[in-house]
Amino acid sequence: MARIEAAPGRASLDQVAKLVALLGGRLSIQDSVPIAASASKPTSAQPATW
Repeated sequence: MARIEAAPGRASLDQVAKLVALLGGRLSIQDSVPIAASASKPTSAQPATW
């Protein structure tokens, strides 16, 4: 646990999920973008500039 806290970018989601399960917990991931907003089409007529 201390290694993950020291370098969180080095631990994969799979590793964290296994650790949580071993400790008797459950991992729940919630998307911060509402489904209706992510499914809607852009209202701008200009192309995206990625």
